[in-house]
Amino acid sequence: MTSSISRSASPDNPLLTVKGAVAEVLLNAPDRKNALPLAAWQAFPDLLERVKQDASVRVCVLRGAGGKSFCAGADISEFEAVRSTPEAAARYDDINVAAFKALKAVPVPVIAAIEGPCLGGGLGLALACDLRVAASSALFAIPAARLGLAYPPEALGDLLEAVSPADAKKLLFTADRLTAQEARHIGLVNEVVPEGDLDSRVQA
Repeated sequence: MTSSISRSASPDNPLLTVKGAVAEVLLNAPDRKNALPLAAWQAFPDLLERVKQDASVRVCVLRGAGGKSFCAGADISEFEAVRSTPEAAARYDDINVAAFKALKAVPVPVIAAIEGPCLGGGLGLALACDLRVAASSALFAIPAARLGLAYPPEALGDLLEAVSPADAKKLLFTADRLTAQEARHIGLVNEVVPEGDLDSRVQA
């Protein structure tokens, strides 16, 4: 039986469903490669609290809607409105970090099922998961340097747990994109599977 538990008022906000013992959090803005507006980031703590309170859930899967993109990060089209002052930018960063912390606080294993772009804040969400399984199509990058943005230290801890300081610096300073195999080589993901096999591997 599948039960839709929560999607808040904005249609772009993440959608939570439960089927048996598996909870799925769907990043739900496929028309923008699942880039998330501020309201979507704000929705994560309450959404994941419902996962924590559901004793039937034994595993949680995080994925992007549409089958072509995991998450292109934050929706930069709204940055002028929501990051226009140092205080607003700091608040925005705090909201991002709260979303990462909420994922890490889920008491069951959380698997990121990654296909297509996994960029910036989207990579931050993936890194907050316990396991990261990527399709061979996946691409990874932290483009903040190209946008003139800096990440708060709290947003970098998961990156430094996954990869070496040298590889973290390269990702941050160059904004280079990595293929799925390159990401696997440096430890950014746990597994890479052939295109079309992602769902079956995550289910297994």
